[in-house]
Amino acid sequence: MNMQTVMKILGMLVLWSLVFGMMVLVDPILVRDIGWERSYLPMVGLFGLAIVYTVGWLSKSLIKGLIIAGLGVVTWYLAINQLLYWFVGMGILVVVLVVLTFTKES
Repeated sequence: MNMQTVMKILGMLVLWSLVFGMMVLVDPILVRDIGWERSYLPMVGLFGLAIVYTVGWLSKSLIKGLIIAGLGVVTWYLAINQLLYWFVGMGILVVVLVVLTFTKES
């Protein structure tokens, strides 16, 4: 693993910690009603897929598709609870799509 890959993974850790922090600030009611496991496990799974995408263990197109589909599901899930969560989910989706679009495929 070269230094560029390590820096990408560290950058993604920072990005996702910010995302988790925003979600904790925005949706304490969701956390209280649904619980951490049901509201945050999909995000942790998507983060794992993003790490696999960055390291390049699987087909990048497959991982990109899974991440986009998963973020769509999470956005829809948040939209059920309140419109504000839909905007947060769409913001997350847009940020990740931009990152994935401009990531050079090998």
